[in-house]
Amino acid sequence: TAALLIVRSAFTLAQRAHSSGPCAWLGWRSIAIGHSALSFSHSAPHRRFESIRHASRSASASDQANGMSTGSDKLDRFLSKAGALSREQAKLRVKSGDVSVNGRTVTDPWTQIRVGHDVVKVKGLGQVILPDWVTDPPSIVLFNKPAGVVVTMATREEDPLLQSHQSTLREALPAPWRDLLAPHVPALRPVGRLDAPSVGLLVMTNSSGLAAKLTTPGLCEKEYLLRVNPVPDQASLIRLRSGVDIDDKPKNSDRGQTQPCDVTIVECGDKSAVLRFTIREGRNRQLR
Repeated sequence: TAALLIVRSAFTLAQRAHSSGPCAWLGWRSIAIGHSALSFSHSAPHRRFESIRHASRSASASDQANGMSTGSDKLDRFLSKAGALSREQAKLRVKSGDVSVNGRTVTDPWTQIRVGHDVVKVKGLGQVILPDWVTDPPSIVLFNKPAGVVVTMATREEDPLLQSHQSTLREALPAPWRDLLAPHVPALRPVGRLDAPSVGLLVMTNSSGLAAKLTTPGLCEKEYLLRVNPVPDQASLIRLRSGVDIDDKPKNSDRGQTQPCDVTIVECGDKSAVLRFTIREGRNRQLR
């Protein structure tokens, strides 16, 4: 059963991500690509995109408040915030001796650095600095992901599990946006994942702060359409709405049930039905 993340959920994805209180209009770059492109107007922005702008502005303010421009930070966290590497990639590169601070090789990802003072360099990337999201707002890309595209930042050579009929995200994106993926700094990265058979909205951004806000459980609603067989009865619908256990033990045996969600039947046939799920978390295998 393939999950279909409908494109109009772009308007609700970040609805709960913005901070409380008013937020002034801030210039931002947004790009719409894919099989069903969405259009944007900088001079007359659609009110439904206010939530993503709010999240972007809120993330920028949060980054500044947490010492993104000055102060101290852990080395791996700094590299992630700068958009140079993911947090996990940063840990691996540091431990491999690929990162230097003020000309000295550092192998401890938790090394404290003085943001704005220390010179941090990564082999193959050069010097890494924190972007100024106020003067140069984050990029936000809405990609209508087709089936068969694996949401991975790895190349085909780096992913031995990639099948011949599948494509990587790097292969699926058109050239102008493909060039913004790593090793570009700050790198464009997907916010969350969609399974290879799933189609629909995939949000991408070069702001780790904005990505963290959008993926915080309970803050953003995500809407999926699934065709299921057989047609569920009311008892099954109630069970789905109340939360279910995901059989992914022992890896995640302590996570418990999924959060309650909204489930409605939008199409019903003799042998199958289309269900609309509105969820507020994104656990692995939650829908499938």
